[in-house]
Amino acid sequence: MSRSTADEPTRVQDALQKFSKVADKYPSTNPGKLARYYSALCLEDLERHNQALEELKKISGISDKELAAMAQYQMAIIYARTGRSEEAIKTFRALADKKSALVPRPLVLLELAGLLRNSNPKEAVSIYQQIKKDFPDTPIADQADRGLDSLSPKS
Repeated sequence: MSRSTADEPTRVQDALQKFSKVADKYPSTNPGKLARYYSALCLEDLERHNQALEELKKISGISDKELAAMAQYQMAIIYARTGRSEEAIKTFRALADKKSALVPRPLVLLELAGLLRNSNPKEAVSIYQQIKKDFPDTPIADQADRGLDSLSPKS
């Protein structure tokens, strides 16, 4: 018998408890910090956005730049999903200026342009064009094309 989607919140809650245990027991180790990150993702899945943000903030300033960037990216995603567009835009802008292997600049720029579509379509167009110029012949450039198509007036 296959597991139903009704089991999903239970599985996520179970994972959250296990990750939280590791994060609390080993807070200053890499596994503990990663467990904190994954517990934040579980909280986000459970729509407990404020708690997820608290957990992500704890690791967004750590010395592990890659894990910190992943936490900041996830914070920006939560801000965007919960109507805190200005905070999301600010966070994406800061991330776009950082070098990160796990949070690639074109992905951050694509998210930023998507957020700016309504509030600043001119800047969104500029970012989409920058993505196409800097990262030609990539799936991200294709997504930038779609973003541009949806912003340009149909004649």
